[in-house]
Amino acid sequence: FATRALECGMDVKTLSEILGHKNPTVTLNRYAHSLMEHKANMMNKLGKLL
Repeated sequence: FATRALECGMDVKTLSEILGHKNPTVTLNRYAHSLMEHKANMMNKLGKLL
């Protein structure tokens, strides 16, 4: 759920509150790898358009 929410553009603060994390840092530490993978995929897609 959290990974998909971030990929769809949900902000980390809101997601953190939904997940019941004490602060957004907890959320970022847990899901940062997903954000990096998503960013890399988007950059690859963009590169193919150029």
